[in-house]
Amino acid sequence: MIDLNINQELNKFASFNGIDEAFLPIFISKYLKLNNKLFLVLKDDKQLNEIESLISISNPNCKVLSIPAWDISPYDNSSPNKVLNGQRISTLSSLVNDDFLDDELVVLTTFNSIFIKTAPFDFYKNFFLDIFISQTISISNLRDKLTEMGYTKVHTVRENNEFTIRGDIIDIFNTGRENPIRIYLNNDKIEKISFFDALTQRNKSKLKIDNKLIIFPASEILLSKDNIEVFKKKYSCIFDIDLRNDDQYTKILSGHRISGIENYFSLFFDTALSNIFDLISKNKCFSDIKYLIFDKNINHVLKKLEEIELFYKRRSDEFLKVLQPDYNYLTLNEFKNYQKTLKFNFINDLQLSNSYDHFSKKIILPTSNSVNRSALEHLSEFINKQLNNRKTIIFCCEEKEKLFNYKKYFEGTIKDKKIKIIYLNYYDLLNSTELSNFIFCNINITNSFEFNNYIFVNESDYSHKNYKPKKSKIRKAENFLKDLNSLKANDFVAHVDHGVGIYRSLEIINISNNDHDCLKIEYSGGDKLFVPVENINLLSKIADGIENRILDKLGSSNWLIKKNKIKNKIDDLANKLITTAANRRVQNKVQIYEPKNYDEFVSNFSFDLTDDQETAIEDTLNDIYSNKLMDRLICGDVGFGKTEVAIRASFVVASSGKQVAIVAPTTILVEQHFKTFEDRFKDFDISIKSLSRMTKNNDRLKIKNDLNNGKLSIVIGTHALLSKDISFLNLGLIVIDEEQHFGVAQKERLKELQFDIHVLTLSATPIPRTLQLSLTGLKDLSLITTPPTNRLAVRTFVNEWDKVTLTDALKREIERDGQIFVVCPRIKDIEIVLKLIKTMSPESKISIAHGRLTPTELEDSIISFYQKESNILISTNIIESGIDIPNANTLIIYNADLFGLSQLYQLRGRVGRSDKRAYAYLTTKKGKILNNNAIERLKVLKTLDNLGAGFSLANYDLDIRGAGNLLGDEQSGQIRDIGYELYQKMLMETINSLKKNRITQYVNWSPTITIGKAVLIPEDYVEDLSTRMSLYRKIGDLTSNDEIKNFIEELNERFGPPPNEVSNLIYTISLKIICLKLNINFIDIGPKALIIGFRKQGEKEISKILDWVNKNNNFIKLRNDEKIVITLKGKSINRFKLLKDYLKEINYILRP
Repeated sequence: MIDLNINQELNKFASFNGIDEAFLPIFISKYLKLNNKLFLVLKDDKQLNEIESLISISNPNCKVLSIPAWDISPYDNSSPNKVLNGQRISTLSSLVNDDFLDDELVVLTTFNSIFIKTAPFDFYKNFFLDIFISQTISISNLRDKLTEMGYTKVHTVRENNEFTIRGDIIDIFNTGRENPIRIYLNNDKIEKISFFDALTQRNKSKLKIDNKLIIFPASEILLSKDNIEVFKKKYSCIFDIDLRNDDQYTKILSGHRISGIENYFSLFFDTALSNIFDLISKNKCFSDIKYLIFDKNINHVLKKLEEIELFYKRRSDEFLKVLQPDYNYLTLNEFKNYQKTLKFNFINDLQLSNSYDHFSKKIILPTSNSVNRSALEHLSEFINKQLNNRKTIIFCCEEKEKLFNYKKYFEGTIKDKKIKIIYLNYYDLLNSTELSNFIFCNINITNSFEFNNYIFVNESDYSHKNYKPKKSKIRKAENFLKDLNSLKANDFVAHVDHGVGIYRSLEIINISNNDHDCLKIEYSGGDKLFVPVENINLLSKIADGIENRILDKLGSSNWLIKKNKIKNKIDDLANKLITTAANRRVQNKVQIYEPKNYDEFVSNFSFDLTDDQETAIEDTLNDIYSNKLMDRLICGDVGFGKTEVAIRASFVVASSGKQVAIVAPTTILVEQHFKTFEDRFKDFDISIKSLSRMTKNNDRLKIKNDLNNGKLSIVIGTHALLSKDISFLNLGLIVIDEEQHFGVAQKERLKELQFDIHVLTLSATPIPRTLQLSLTGLKDLSLITTPPTNRLAVRTFVNEWDKVTLTDALKREIERDGQIFVVCPRIKDIEIVLKLIKTMSPESKISIAHGRLTPTELEDSIISFYQKESNILISTNIIESGIDIPNANTLIIYNADLFGLSQLYQLRGRVGRSDKRAYAYLTTKKGKILNNNAIERLKVLKTLDNLGAGFSLANYDLDIRGAGNLLGDEQSGQIRDIGYELYQKMLMETINSLKKNRITQYVNWSPTITIGKAVLIPEDYVEDLSTRMSLYRKIGDLTSNDEIKNFIEELNERFGPPPNEVSNLIYTISLKIICLKLNINFIDIGPKALIIGFRKQGEKEISKILDWVNKNNNFIKLRNDEKIVITLKGKSINRFKLLKDYLKEINYILRP
């Protein structure tokens, strides 16, 4: 057990000095033994997360509550993140209402948080909703209450603060929570509560849920009539001027939640705002809580107050209506008063008198960029020396496997064999009575430090590995993008048999005296086609931005002629693709095996692999070891670890004696890769060089010669590597990074090189052609959608261009020694933006980058920014990809509405590539009215978690732009003629046919099925039209009984037991699956007979069917139209079950 000599004497001191930041969690853990309730103010959110994570291990019975700060600057015209705001409300409500009298409790917050005033005490005391099993509730009352609490009623719950009611099922995304809840009622009584996934909408059965839940308000500012009236009175009193032209005032009076409404926080309450200290003081169980403030330099308080005053002045200087700071923020006098009455204790790492000193101090270890023998020996010498001085060494490493490897190493290098070496987890380290001089513990601390006789060695200091806070849940983009791309009224569609039309609406059509949902498609001349919903798969959406398409004429042969022409071209294309793929899949000449020192090589990697990375590496190496040529696309977001896949593949191939070429589109990317490779390979006998315009002529000549005679193993270069005067002795692997940035000639040269070598393509958002090759199965695909564990999502703001906000953004980034990207949609905008930036940040050094610069000027400008010679880069979207500058963590996009969704996503990927919080400001011109598409693009980008969405966006782009010619560089007119979705289906069908050595025509068809019952999803079961359409699209894609079963489960979870009409629809789909298998194109379930019609069958199949008819000719007949009629006998017969039985019989007789 670590002895901190903590006793009651400690409570006499007003400050604790000499406590290093890394030592703080241990100090807190031990201090809890003396005071079981602590209120701890920390410097920032990162430190808060670290402390929270470690306390949950060291003190498992301790309750930890966090009060996050708003993630915006004071007087910002943006609103804080909804999730953070929700966490803040739920924690404050808990502190006001819950009884913690007998609990061990730590409340964590930050300097930014304590200065933000809170709603009055009564808001948290009375304004919440209890939900529990067996509770009787009125649905209308619940709806009104949720609306009053600021929740928005939607059709499908996906975001915080939303709810929906579907009969006896209620979905609520409780503010500040990770998962929404689904409530099931039975006769107005709550029968069941479960969590569900906001993306899939499926219940999460593995997540346990309490029988009682509390629903907190969606916001501290609720726009009820009474609150708006209070605001109106206070606002007009403070700003005693003409308010008729006050846009913000008018919007709030109309109930509109404007961005930045928090600047008027105090105006929505009759009583004065409260604060964190006041709320806690009113709960009697906190009478003895200890307030600890970690103030490393004891100046955070003044700095924060100066910052608030500065922002207030900036806004005032713009003649904006802003409240003085004391309305919404604590003043210095208020803080000092609380400091005196609540007896704050300050913690720092200084060593002062009249205090309690622990004298922990940060120590510097022998460091190395990677674990190598000489550095290990140096560290071993340091540890032996400390052990000899009777010190206790605690070696900390979060990865257990690596920790035990270190333990084994040191067991062989410790000179004093009497020293006991043991492993303890973090809890046992602090609480165990077992004594040892050398302890290994699987935690990660911020830095190495010394305290009394203890020396904490942080493995991260030794290997330059960053501290990793706890993993946060990452929400993927796919479902949002699917919704964005779902079928809407007036969308262009292509019907496989009838051609291009416009989808107008979903209508109920009477078929055989029964209601049937059908999609109404309008064609040239106003002709209309009604497609039954079960055949929605015959329609393909055309989303290419062409507004005035020529519609096909129903009954015309033009569509068939056009489709057949494209089919012939697809046949040729598919043959070429298949031939190319087949040639590459011939047996490789030299078998490659795993190198003996592979484990030693990978141990140099200083980070934990994500699950996706491990899978991608395994896939890649299995390809190489398989004795077949690899052709794999690694698709992963910027900074997600694609390069590590290439590094390991390169090591394996180079170790076998073959050469490796890594081709990148820009000099700066080549230099970045070269530094990474050089660092990773430095302890291994593998030669690496880079070749770009920065390579000196003499070096260039030597590199060429070394490649030609095989002396050089790995070369990293730009397209210069593809020139005809460069030849390889034994090229085994080519790695292509960001292929979309190469020109036509370079791509043709790449094709020549790729014929008989392994190919690995790396891309964040791949060009549609490359992605389509993967989707057609001709290029293998590995996805890396999981971000590194220390990666933070980019905080995204969508606002009009605002000088004060952007000035603060520039100032904040420069003050933390960071850099800023400013991106314009057009070259002519750069001069305008340059003047604006110079006025906002006159001291900044600015570089310019755009397409009219010469290649040399462009690269010089970017390299200047890369080398930190400038701190702002103003450019067009030329920086969209291929540039990795972890120090740049603020992005400002001018006129963001002029960019496409994928472009905006790629641009945002330029920042947030380190463990620092990054910010993206998507700005539009003041007063500009945006079209719906632009609004939706910006809204989607802001809504989506940015981590891991690249592949989904590339997939979405296929629908927008088409895939282009797969073997050339030109865009495909055929795709524009019939739409990408149908083109893709036809190509897939053709390729699959060729793979099976058979030639078939494209066959996307659906049977006509009439069951004599209503077939639809009624509006009173699923009210929202877009949700019904989404379900119909999902139904159209069902291909097996397992998928049908899964779909029924989803319906039950989301909407409750399906009514008869939906059951009939599902039965129809089950028939359709059987019909497609048996080549049946017609089924009619009549009251007196079943009618079955077949598509064209082979001679053997026809003979088997005729034999079956003849054997049962007393009740089965063959009509003149070649349809089979099965007469039904008996009134109580189940026609639907009987049909399934006959279809099983037909399946049996048609078996091969």
